[in-house]
Amino acid sequence: MRTAVSAFVVALACLAATDAPAGEIAAGKYEGAHGDLRISTKGDVTKFAFDVVAENGSTCGPEGEIRNARATLEGQDDACVIDFATDAMGVRVTSNRACSYWCGAGAEFDGLYVAPTSECASGERSATHAAFKHLYEQKAYADARAKLTPLLERCGTLLSPFEAASIRNDLAVTQYHLRDRAGCLATLEPLAKDAAKSDDALLDDYPPDAAKVYLPLVAAARTNFKLCRGLPEK
Repeated sequence: MRTAVSAFVVALACLAATDAPAGEIAAGKYEGAHGDLRISTKGDVTKFAFDVVAENGSTCGPEGEIRNARATLEGQDDACVIDFATDAMGVRVTSNRACSYWCGAGAEFDGLYVAPTSECASGERSATHAAFKHLYEQKAYADARAKLTPLLERCGTLLSPFEAASIRNDLAVTQYHLRDRAGCLATLEPLAKDAAKSDDALLDDYPPDAAKVYLPLVAAARTNFKLCRGLPEK
């Protein structure tokens, strides 16, 4: 069995977010799928700074001041406009195309950034994986499935392709033990396209460092597809 481990999750040290009025962004460090967002306040001034790294090594690091939930920076041809919206789990960030000025090829900073206390923060995800692994090793497969499933359902937008693939493999092999053919194949479906490719083709799609991590996950998915397709249909 292949389980998600720290190699596939960037575990970031988090600052506890301070309380803020409804609709305002609390100061602290927030975690996204590929990096983090730091919010700081001093008096009436709220500042932000991104530290995002794409899987090909390209980075995004815009920083500046937020006014009325929006920041305006120098951009590509036009002004870079970044909007910040508070969310039950943290902060959702959207930007216009001009903001590509701040990013290398393949890197972007749009998305959800969760507060350190969220169930989807890296520390909580790691704890969930550890609990899942213990249940799996005890052959408590139904409980293991119930423990891991919420990571995909609630935290999917925060998972890198590597972490998502690892979770899907873990969940699929658990569903296999539960004889859940349909559930297993549905879990693996997002990996079907890459699983059907040769390793050489995948090497063309991913930079070497990323491919080194991803190829074993795809290999596991191919094995899990075979196992689950061998289960009887209900």
